[in-house]
Amino acid sequence: MVLTSALILVIIIAIACAGCSSKDTTAATGGAGKTSSGTSSAPAGAAAPAAAGGNCPTVSATNAWGGKWDSYANVDRCMDERQRFYPPSKDYEDPWNHPSRGAGNMHVPVTFTQTGCDVTGTMSNGPDGTLVAPYDCPIKLTGKVDKDNVLSGTWKAYCDIKWGGTENAKDTGVFTLWMEPDGAGFAGTIQGNDPGINKMIAENCPGANGNWVGKRA
Repeated sequence: MVLTSALILVIIIAIACAGCSSKDTTAATGGAGKTSSGTSSAPAGAAAPAAAGGNCPTVSATNAWGGKWDSYANVDRCMDERQRFYPPSKDYEDPWNHPSRGAGNMHVPVTFTQTGCDVTGTMSNGPDGTLVAPYDCPIKLTGKVDKDNVLSGTWKAYCDIKWGGTENAKDTGVFTLWMEPDGAGFAGTIQGNDPGINKMIAENCPGANGNWVGKRA
């Protein structure tokens, strides 16, 4: 009888202890995979989520601005140099290299260097141009590419350039270029900072957008 009472007492104690350890631990851990502070329980050193992408497209063989380009720019912002991309004709057997294809043009080989969205460039006007400035005047360009691969920025020349339709010569300005879908050429605008240029554009050619063109060299 004494033995039976002792056995019953042991069983009661065991059941009581089991009840102490059967409580839900979710509140103590803050939920699955989290501590009570709510922070992630991922292993130390785990990679953080990738940051949002930049505003320029991924550089590929067809949309990279970097490299050498053969180009023509025109000191008259209203001139359309895109005619250099026209097919050969009786009058222009080689439209690209025809010196009189556009009056006021300057042949300017340019080299672009691209790092992500940032693009820098160097060029100089060649001796076959009619630019009113010293030949071989170095020009530096600084720009950025946007999500549509449009390159725009500023330029700095180490001489004063007289732009068509204005009376003043300037050594700084702006440019905007659009690349062809196949990446083989570009067309766009380049102009000086002289306020007279904007007045001339507004009065004579508000929709002009092709006084600078280029193709991969």
